[in-house]
Amino acid sequence: MPQNFLPLEENPPFIGDWVCESKLGSGGFGYVTLWRNKKTKEAVAVKKCNLLSIDDSISERQKDRWEYEVKLMTTSIKCDNIVKTVAVSTDFHAGLLRNNPSKLPVLVMEFCEEGDLRRVLSRKINCSGMPEGEIRAVLTALRKAISYLHEQKITHRDIKPENIVLKREGDKIIYKLTDLGYAKMLDRQSLQASLVGTMEYLAPELLHSDKYSCTVDYWSLGLIAFEIICGCRPFLPHSSMAQWMVRVKQKRSEHICIVEDQEGKVTYRSELFSEAQVSPCFKRRLEQWLRLALEWNPKQRGFVFETPSADGEKSRGKSVKFADNLQEDEDEPKADAVKPGPVQVLKIFTMLDEILEKKILTVFSLFTYEFLSYEINQQNTVADLRLWIAESTQILPESLDFILPIIQSLQMIEEDTKLTELFIEDNFKDPMLFVMKKGSVLDSDVKPKIPDSFIGVFEMPKTKLKIQVLRRFASNSYYFVRNEQRLYSTAISGIYNFALWLNDQIQKFKPSLSQMIEAAFELKGQLKIYENALSHTKEKLLEREMISVLSASFIAWQETYDKMLANANKLIEAARKIWIRYDSVLKRSREAVKNKIFEGTEDIFSGSMLDKYYDKIRHDIIEKRISEESHKDMLRIVYKCLKDRDNILRNRDFTKYQEFILGIQLEMEEIQKAVEKASAQTALYQRDVAKMSFEHQENIWSLSGSCEARRVSNSIPDLEGMLESLKVESEGKAESTDAKMGDSIVDSLGSISSSHLCFGENPDTKTLLEDNQSLISALDHLLKDGLGELLSDAPDAK
Repeated sequence: MPQNFLPLEENPPFIGDWVCESKLGSGGFGYVTLWRNKKTKEAVAVKKCNLLSIDDSISERQKDRWEYEVKLMTTSIKCDNIVKTVAVSTDFHAGLLRNNPSKLPVLVMEFCEEGDLRRVLSRKINCSGMPEGEIRAVLTALRKAISYLHEQKITHRDIKPENIVLKREGDKIIYKLTDLGYAKMLDRQSLQASLVGTMEYLAPELLHSDKYSCTVDYWSLGLIAFEIICGCRPFLPHSSMAQWMVRVKQKRSEHICIVEDQEGKVTYRSELFSEAQVSPCFKRRLEQWLRLALEWNPKQRGFVFETPSADGEKSRGKSVKFADNLQEDEDEPKADAVKPGPVQVLKIFTMLDEILEKKILTVFSLFTYEFLSYEINQQNTVADLRLWIAESTQILPESLDFILPIIQSLQMIEEDTKLTELFIEDNFKDPMLFVMKKGSVLDSDVKPKIPDSFIGVFEMPKTKLKIQVLRRFASNSYYFVRNEQRLYSTAISGIYNFALWLNDQIQKFKPSLSQMIEAAFELKGQLKIYENALSHTKEKLLEREMISVLSASFIAWQETYDKMLANANKLIEAARKIWIRYDSVLKRSREAVKNKIFEGTEDIFSGSMLDKYYDKIRHDIIEKRISEESHKDMLRIVYKCLKDRDNILRNRDFTKYQEFILGIQLEMEEIQKAVEKASAQTALYQRDVAKMSFEHQENIWSLSGSCEARRVSNSIPDLEGMLESLKVESEGKAESTDAKMGDSIVDSLGSISSSHLCFGENPDTKTLLEDNQSLISALDHLLKDGLGELLSDAPDAK
């Protein structure tokens, strides 16, 4: 009805210190301008009545509606997610009223500098829906704003993206509901039938019924939720209102979307589109909630049927009393009720709360090249996650390795680690954990997930596409190429984190290697002590010409000592070779972190051309110049993406690097096993040396008895086989690894420094040598007493 309205005069350029900078937008009968104080830099949004009516009846109705909005905003509304009014100086407010021919009140509101939700949805990056973090923020804000209005018995009636504005507070964006011009106090006696709001977001009953309730806001909320998730409205957004109404009326309660293909075939869907920037867990939960919000029947919209429990416990949901289709207060007794039957319980808000409160752990599986997500609670551990991932990927639980990304503050992960310790608040873009299949990195044969909207276009590439098909093909193509870039970048990040983790594990193993080397030299020190004791005993016996008494024992002791010393030397030689191999592995692990495959991975699928082709299609749609050529460029870039994807995943340098880093991991595992064996063998030898020393002392104490000393156990394990195997394995691995990777390998073992082998006067060896002196001193007294007794018993002595 534009012929019934006259435009108002322009605003003055300034009022006192306030300057009018720009016009922000306009609505049904109001327009908003930006004013900024040149001294304080404060900015406000001023809303005035836009048009005057020639028809008095229309003018009076608009006047009432306008005054009602100003009253609501200035006196009643106190919600952080609804735009606030701002108190300004009397002079400024008076100046605004002087330049207001309508003589209606002026609304001064906080300025939301980031624009509105429509602007956000218009960005190319959001053509298939917004990122999960932003979706959560929008739904949280709308849930708070709408429920607040409903608690005040107010129905908004015009919820749409243009009426959801963004305000920056620090480093966060706060979404706020605005424009209460169509808001209406609604109770049981005042159900309205006036046609209000924007047609595309109106609930069906506003178009075909004479009554409506606050559930009309649930419908608008559901439409916006679907649009921010998928990038488009759910029910045939290209159709006329009449066609839309017929199709939507035929949908069942579980249907949350209707699409039409190139041939005009209509499909009713119960799921969100796969081409969305949300985790699978979040997506499944939202599908259940959208079935409530997008219910055709307004008497059931937002509600579920529940049967009260036997003990009379009430549901968490609440009932609403100002719509005639809803249940009465549950507190009112029902005299004729014998057994409580199913009742309608409002769940539109409580269910959304539960969804938004869920903690979702995001995992990237390197082998299957995909994002996984799982709902977690305080009781879930890594052991649970192992089973979940095994079910998702069909990889055996024991074959899974977990890699912590750099963003994690946790230093290590165990089977009993709580999954909530891995959860990162407000992190929806990067995985919170990487998972690998043991002995593998990426499966180069993993197939891409092709959007179903591609199939018909691929089969008939020269066909002129209908507007709705072209629009969906363009948005899905944009999503597909961008998502392939994201998958590859995440996989590269996962491999990089694996390389960092492996290098860290190798460096952390160094103390264990040093301990093995120290233990080997301590063993040799113990043998030196034993040899000194043996030599001293022999020397004293020779002085007294009694060596023949223990000649057999001396032979056994010497043989045992010689063999033990040979094995100790072999252990030291093994430790030296292990260290050299470890040093080589450590060097290669550092090189793996700096590999060139981690460079230039930001835009490998021609993202700049993708933007250009998407803009071209969007321009053709707006200008209504669609032809057989409109989608050709986008089709080519999709083909190119598929080809590039296959080439990249099968690239020889890429696969060679994976072999390289897996080779490092395998060799390090063999080194760890060798160190464990060597350490265990050293500990066994040290026990044998202690036993030899003890038996030697026992023999000295029993010199007055039998001259035949007990023979010590000679069952000492031999290291020859192990050392020879280690030598062959080490040399073979060095040769094969160097041939494959081009690493420099130490050809000659050479001599090993004391810093490497911890050789010298370390505290343990020094202590043993000091103890040896005490043992020799005690042995002198022992031999003196023992030989004295033997001589006194001899025939010559008598």
